[in-house]
Amino acid sequence: MSTEKTIKTLLIFSVLPLVFALFLAIYFSLNLENIASISFKFSRLNSYIYAHSYGAILLSTCCGIGIGQVINSSNAGWTVLLYFVLMVAVWLSFKSFADWQGMCFLIFCWLIYATIFFQSNKQIKSPNWLVQTCVRLQISVILLLSLITVINR
Repeated sequence: MSTEKTIKTLLIFSVLPLVFALFLAIYFSLNLENIASISFKFSRLNSYIYAHSYGAILLSTCCGIGIGQVINSSNAGWTVLLYFVLMVAVWLSFKSFADWQGMCFLIFCWLIYATIFFQSNKQIKSPNWLVQTCVRLQISVILLLSLITVINR
């Protein structure tokens, strides 16, 4: 298996926990408690917890990879600082953990990360397939987090 296929496969699998959290949010909104024995409030709370914690871990990982990519470029100072501040901000979002405000702040952090990612790709020369795969990952994570937040509202 080539490096390109391996990375694409890993990035696809990295979104699966958010898909499971979306399933729990849909379970909550459709009130499927009568079909299964999982309680109504349990599924709503768990969808927020899964989505928030996994979204924060995934964003921190992406920021760490971004720091590793731009560290050797000539204008890396501000980009590295922005990635680091974003990682700290993501973990501060756990102050309002498993609620609407925390999820909205996490989505906002993902949007900031996407902006920094586009700016930092001008500094480094990554392969086009890698940039496109990372953009797809960012879009899918932002959409999944937004859907979970809207459904649980």
